[in-house]
Amino acid sequence: MGKNNKDIVARVNGVAILRKKLEDIAGVLAFKQYKTVLSNLMLEKVKALQLIAMEEVIANELLLQEGKRLGITVSDNELEAELLEAKKDFPFPELYKDFLRSEGMTEEEYKNTLIEELIIKKTRKKFFSEYTVSEDELKAYYKEHKE
Repeated sequence: MGKNNKDIVARVNGVAILRKKLEDIAGVLAFKQYKTVLSNLMLEKVKALQLIAMEEVIANELLLQEGKRLGITVSDNELEAELLEAKKDFPFPELYKDFLRSEGMTEEEYKNTLIEELIIKKTRKKFFSEYTVSEDELKAYYKEHKE
C-alpha cells in the first residue's frame, strides 16, 4: 500500500498514521470486546470502534515516540511472552491464523504491533511511576472542571 493522502488518517509530530494501522487497532479492539472480526459487526459498532481506535492510535503514537526517545526497548523474551499471552485468546491455532488473515496482517506485522504495544506499556508505566497526583489535587481539579 502506498502512502498517498487517502492512506493517511492523522499526523502525530510529523509521523503519518496510516489507515492500515487504524484498521489493525480497530480489528484488535473488535476481537477483544466482541470476540469477532470487525467485518462481522454492525456499522454503528464499527464506527464506534474506529473512533476509539483513532484516539488510541494518536495517544499510542505519542507514547511510542516518547518511549523510543527514552531508549525503551523490548527483548526477544518479552516479545515471545507477549505473543504467547495473545495467542491464549485463540483456543485453536487455526483461529489465530484466521484472525491474522481477516485483518490482513502477517505474523511479522502482528509481532511489530506487539513490540510497539510493549514499548507503549513500558513508557506509560515509567510515567505513572514518576508522576503521581494526590487525591486532594484530583478533588480540586474536579471542583474547578465539573463540566
